[in-house]
Amino acid sequence: MTNPTELVERLLAGNASPAESRGAVRALLRHLPPAAAAADAPPLPDAALYDAAVERAAAAARRVEQQLAGEEARLPSRLAELERLVPAQGSDDGDLVRVEQRLAQDARYHSWALCRELSRLSLEATFDDPWRAVVLARMAVAIAGALTAGPESDALRNDLRALCWGHLGNAQRVASDLRAAERALATAQELLARGTGDPLVRCQLLGFEISLRSDQSRFDEALALCRRAVHLARRLGDAHLEGRLLSQQATLYAYRGDAHRSIASLERGVALIDVEAEPRLALVARHNLISYLSEGGRHREAWERLPETRALAEQLGHPLDRVRLRWLEGRIALRLGRVEEGLAALHEARDAFLAKEIGYAAALISLELAVFHAERGERAQVRRLAEEMLPLFAARDVHREAQAALKLFCDAARAERAELDLARAVLDYLERARRHPDLRFRP
Repeated sequence: MTNPTELVERLLAGNASPAESRGAVRALLRHLPPAAAAADAPPLPDAALYDAAVERAAAAARRVEQQLAGEEARLPSRLAELERLVPAQGSDDGDLVRVEQRLAQDARYHSWALCRELSRLSLEATFDDPWRAVVLARMAVAIAGALTAGPESDALRNDLRALCWGHLGNAQRVASDLRAAERALATAQELLARGTGDPLVRCQLLGFEISLRSDQSRFDEALALCRRAVHLARRLGDAHLEGRLLSQQATLYAYRGDAHRSIASLERGVALIDVEAEPRLALVARHNLISYLSEGGRHREAWERLPETRALAEQLGHPLDRVRLRWLEGRIALRLGRVEEGLAALHEARDAFLAKEIGYAAALISLELAVFHAERGERAQVRRLAEEMLPLFAARDVHREAQAALKLFCDAARAERAELDLARAVLDYLERARRHPDLRFRP
């Protein structure tokens, strides 16, 4: 956190950044005395009024800084305690409700820093573990709802609560509970209306709403919201947030089949995202840019970006990130005619997904391989892939309609009747049904 004394000195000297100036103005407005109290005080000269207001803001900033410093010092131990409270995946929801009640009642957990960290961890978990993301976000909401003491105003607390509810809605969206996500984001908007009016909070919540509208296939609405949010982030001078939103905008353009705009948005986004602030976001954005470049026919450029992205994935150490990148590497290698490298990468990625019981991704790779061999007239290879797909019918994440589509292809392939068009049709269906499990397969 910025040292309040140094900030006041920069403000008085005219050297504060636009973002610091806006934050200071908001702090001044929040900490000016009520009109009744001001009326009882003796009149002060204009300069004295200004100096007194600045000192009150600085004093308030010092109090908040001291409180957060103390809370952050206790964060590791509190997080370790909370980790022991997290129910096992698949347990009854009542277990989590009891945890929420405990957090709301136990003042030891009533911490702004803890709310923020749980929300951050929830956002990070959305990449690999949606269930955990929901649990962490619900814990943050429970704590935020219990916050009462401290130097912060009710409006500031409502800002925090709005963000916690926004993170919960985002986690529920990733967990495919779109109705719950809609309700959570509506609650976030209600709290935002009772907050400070901080445009940064509004912009962050817009980002969550954009993702929800996209998952609801309301792409035009999502794109309109995204353009508005990008403009707002740019006005706020928050380059990292603008980069995050441009990454979302690129995905929306990709869904609409607009490769040129998708790549242009993501190239700007990648340049703005702060790798140190949010390394996982930076990795996902770079991964997507490589994918979009290759889908747009710029395979060589995509290939040249792989080493830098691979290094970041290795640095972060999430195994699935490396597997997904290996999958992408295999696709691009085949498009560049590096057949041996491409097939090895795809088989390696498929086997890694199978080992982690991620059947849907394994099925997609198997079908990509089947399409490749079918294009070359290699029926024996297609039949062998069909035999290897049999365990996927029992995979938990492969829904019934997808299983039916896979079975149709496998039966045809084992009888050496699988045509290239059928392989492509099943692959296309699985890619679309990944976002819409209720989609019916029509060969």
